[in-house]
Amino acid sequence: MAITLVCSVDDEQLQSHYAINKNDPAPWISKLKNSPRKRKDKVLICGGGPSIRQFTPLIQNWKGDIFASKTVEYLDGIGVTPNYCIHVDAGDNEPNRVFKNKKTAYIMSTQIKPEVFATARGCKIYKYNTISSNNWMPESVIAGGSNSTIQAFFLCAWLGYKEIHVVGFDCGYQQDDDGQLIKNVNRNNIDVNESAKPVTVESPDKKQKYQTTTEYLGMAQEAAKVVQILSREKKIAFHAYGNTVFTLVVNQDIGKGAYRLAENVKIKWLKAA
Repeated sequence: MAITLVCSVDDEQLQSHYAINKNDPAPWISKLKNSPRKRKDKVLICGGGPSIRQFTPLIQNWKGDIFASKTVEYLDGIGVTPNYCIHVDAGDNEPNRVFKNKKTAYIMSTQIKPEVFATARGCKIYKYNTISSNNWMPESVIAGGSNSTIQAFFLCAWLGYKEIHVVGFDCGYQQDDDGQLIKNVNRNNIDVNESAKPVTVESPDKKQKYQTTTEYLGMAQEAAKVVQILSREKKIAFHAYGNTVFTLVVNQDIGKGAYRLAENVKIKWLKAA
């Protein structure tokens, strides 16, 4: 079942955010890329899905860089300071909830609510342009995708990492032993798009079932395409951890098509690779 994702924020609001944020005093992300700090060859992207709790030892003993997908607060709670954190949600219902760590570089889309920039003031902030809509986009785009983790894939590739490891990008839900829904670690509530419909995904051998929504399943399908494109175009090795909807889709879907960026996608640095 192929899912088409649609941005929940209209183009007028995206352009309104962009008009304000492009003039924010925070430097553009090119300053981060050209900084003297030496990056490792590999990076661990930490999503906020329930499965991230299974990988505390892996995260704490990680020898490369760490990229938080809005999980700075959770990582701080297990004694880990990420190198980067990304914010891309233009419709964030908690724009003032930014866990501030002055050692972390906050990479923020110019299409998020301006309050997020204001809240993070005092930290290291870098802004960048992204694709959120099928109808409108700013110039000099360096990333795209329906959520922060997928955009982190692009940013890590742009920053030059040769290995991208991913934990906590579940694209689905987990239940505890009592059948209660286990919440994500990076929000106070489980925020599901009203247009998303509950769906159960079954493994090919029919031994496992995964609870998810059409929105999350679409994200997993989109991520599988991006993984294939970046693996082919940038020769990046991907490693996804956990038994999740995302890993299921990647393992089953990745070889079924030759995915390419559409011609109207302005991620020129990737096409030129």
